[in-house]
Amino acid sequence: MTKIVINNAEEFSAYYDSCCANPPKFPISLEVKELTEKSARTITQNNALHKYFDMLADNLRIAGLDVMQTLRHDIEIPWTAELVKALIWAVIQRAKLDTESTTKLSTGDVGMIYDIIHRHMIDKHSISVMFPDREQLRLTQMYGDKK
Repeated sequence: MTKIVINNAEEFSAYYDSCCANPPKFPISLEVKELTEKSARTITQNNALHKYFDMLADNLRIAGLDVMQTLRHDIEIPWTAELVKALIWAVIQRAKLDTESTTKLSTGDVGMIYDIIHRHMIDKHSISVMFPDREQLRLTQMYGDKK
């Protein structure tokens, strides 16, 4: 009998996809550990986080907004993913979680910070950028970033 242990949502998704492609031989023993709010963010979530920075920067530029217009600085600076991370994401992260690195974020932390930024961008600038999903990341990896 095969024993399968699934520790997080990413592993579950991979196992589910493999089962759809090649159904397992029965009987199997499946153990699923309960996810907690403080589960470390996944590699996929990290990739999505950085993709989101890039997408938000693109949308801010398309809307004709620069850093000065968005954050009230005195010089015009076009948005980049790095500026989104440093001037928007990191500021919220420090204020809410008192941590500097995105590597220290839990899966719940990422969602909470995204929600704060998303609401602000809609309210103040009418910009809505959905957090990237697995399919979007897969297509970006396969075909590159087409802007």
